Amino acid sequence: MTEWIKAVAILMLVAMVPVAMAEEGNQGNGSFQGHDEASENAEAHNSVENESLEVSSETQAEMEAATTAHGAKVRLLQLEKAIQRNIFQGNAAINAIVEANASANTTGLKAIIEELAALKLQVSQANPTGGSESAQQFVEFKNDAIELSHKFRTQLRQVVRENDLEKVRLKAYAKSEDTEMARLNGEIRHETRTYNAEVLQKILVDIGASNGTLVEKARNGEAGKGEIMAAIRLEISSMDKEQKKEAIARLNEDLSRKQVMKQAAIAKAKTEFLKGKEARIEMRIEKIQNRDVKGLVKKRLDVIMEKRAESGDGKARAEGNARTSASGEGINAGVDGKVGVNIR
Repeated sequence: MTEWIKAVAILMLVAMVPVAMAEEGNQGNGSFQGHDEASENAEAHNSVENESLEVSSETQAEMEAATTAHGAKVRLLQLEKAIQRNIFQGNAAINAIVEANASANTTGLKAIIEELAALKLQVSQANPTGGSESAQQFVEFKNDAIELSHKFRTQLRQVVRENDLEKVRLKAYAKSEDTEMARLNGEIRHETRTYNAEVLQKILVDIGASNGTLVEKARNGEAGKGEIMAAIRLEISSMDKEQKKEAIARLNEDLSRKQVMKQAAIAKAKTEFLKGKEARIEMRIEKIQNRDVKGLVKKRLDVIMEKRAESGDGKARAEGNARTSASGEGINAGVDGKVGVNIR
């Protein structure tokens, strides 16, 4: 393989990173795609304590796919699946606590689960069209999901004694394969195949090639990365020097455009973080039926609005004052002491 072919092959691999990330067998374990607890905690630290947005390198990589309509749909479905898994595990943890101690105060934990359910509905109703807006929407929803998950774990440690935490986790983290998870898996599979076919078609166009059969196989989930790369290498090997230069230029242009969209999405999400977060929480409040939970979420929203007011936004301050007057004192979600749990 000549140096030209090697160079183009490398660019192909870079261009197809989103395909690799969105492979059907790599839909994640339902625990916020691409995040372990350490990186999730680091990301949540900024959103919870500083009320600012920090986007991890893993989330930035996931955003590559979210700049297209089908890629964004894949990411949102994967996020919805992660939220569904966390709701299942959260409810199982609450049940384990109450089973061991019927008087345990799980009000705060239940409120977080209800807000997660409202967030899941928000994610499912999103209609991404591609571009930086879709990438921004994905990173904002994911940040909300990570923050709520972090809050649940933090509050769980307040309710359950440290030596009983592992017992609760073992019971809560049982495999959940219900009809909802099956539906989500099916939709992820379909959208992933559509997205992969779309990416492959764009790469073929960029290198001046056409292979409808291969694109259709990708759409049906019948073509793996090995077969796709072999076909692309074959196309590249038949090019002359000038054609290879043009192919590299087109691929570089596409990659640069995605990078620009991704960085624009991150910049806007950071700039509008508190304001956007308020709007998303307000929408979730409308979807929550339980009056006590509404009160808890409203109190959290008031805190966020106050932080935005302190940063110099006079309108936010006025809105926060009006909301406080309208909502009254709200509900006291304090946890009175730790509860010992003995799960058999």
